[in-house]
Amino acid sequence: MPDGAALMLLALAGWRVRLACRPAGFAAETAARYASFAVADDAAPHLTVEATLVGSTAAPASEAAAPRLDGSIWLLDAAGFSGTINYAHAQANLTLDSATPQVHLEYFLRVLIALLAQREDGLLIHAAGLRMPATGQVNLFIGCSGSGKSTVARLSAGQAVTLNDDLVLVRPATGGWNAYGTPFWNAETGDRVGQTAHGPIAGVYVLIQDRAIYLEPCSLAVATAELAVNCPVVNGDPVLTPGLLARCRSLAAAVPVQRLHFRKDPDFWQLL
Repeated sequence: MPDGAALMLLALAGWRVRLACRPAGFAAETAARYASFAVADDAAPHLTVEATLVGSTAAPASEAAAPRLDGSIWLLDAAGFSGTINYAHAQANLTLDSATPQVHLEYFLRVLIALLAQREDGLLIHAAGLRMPATGQVNLFIGCSGSGKSTVARLSAGQAVTLNDDLVLVRPATGGWNAYGTPFWNAETGDRVGQTAHGPIAGVYVLIQDRAIYLEPCSLAVATAELAVNCPVVNGDPVLTPGLLARCRSLAAAVPVQRLHFRKDPDFWQLL
């Protein structure tokens, strides 16, 4: 452990990430932000992240930095932070010189978790995950920014528990796939009561805003492509693309994938 760092162990979809932050003020803010995912067990972490705030110069960049692979180490550099991720040694390091360190730290963690999920046979997907209280099953509503994920989550209040309105982790399970909530919500979303929930995936719906409400079936090829488009970080790296497509095809073969044409009212639930 780095000198003076505060430690916490995060559980995300069953994967353990140990987070060591310094100085104390930054560590306290981080602990509060991710408290819902903190666990106190002796499980060995899949990865240890050491994050150090050294200054407060840069604001978030208008465009996110893409990770690049140098040998076996992922590099991630932008105004405000510089980081490395070495999965072979289960170690990541992040140095922040940022006026908004939690914004930059969360972006780094999103990249780190997307790559970890890919290595561990899972996926991080741009989706609103909605869990039905009666069955415990989860419907995923996928789409990039502006597709209506947060709208669907908001329209489903009282109907379902929201795991997340932006990024959901999925893992294969016996007889299907499971979906897990994450701390990576849209920044303006305040109610995150279901963020640590999980459940088997009942269906995947590609969001299309429309005046009419109806379902449109997807072929296996189209479903695979729709899923891959909505897997951030991994879908931007040509080396990882073949594995990503195989993973998405496996998910699409196990779980029904349809296009959901919807408007801004909860009537779409009558079709599900």
